[in-house]
Amino acid sequence: MEFIYLDKISLVNADFALDLLEVADKYGMAELERKCEDYLLYKITSQNVVRIAKLAGRIGLINLKENALKFMKKTPDKYLEELFS
Repeated sequence: MEFIYLDKISLVNADFALDLLEVADKYGMAELERKCEDYLLYKITSQNVVRIAKLAGRIGLINLKENALKFMKKTPDKYLEELFS
C-alpha cells in the first residue's frame, strides 16, 4: 500500500522483491515492476538466481533474465536441474 499512496517502497530483501515483482506484474504496476527489477539486478545470489531467471523470463524482463543467466554460467551444473523443473 505504501507504494500506491506514496510512490515509495522499501525493498528489504530479494525474496520480498521477487514476491512484489509478481504482484506488480499481475496488476500492471509498471513503475513498481521497474523498481523491483532494478533492486534485484544487484541482489542475485546462488540461492535466488534460478527463481529470478524463471520469473524474469515468464514476465519478459530480458535484462534481469540475462543477468541471472550470466550468473549461472559461472557454475552451470549447479543450476541446470532446478532451472528446468
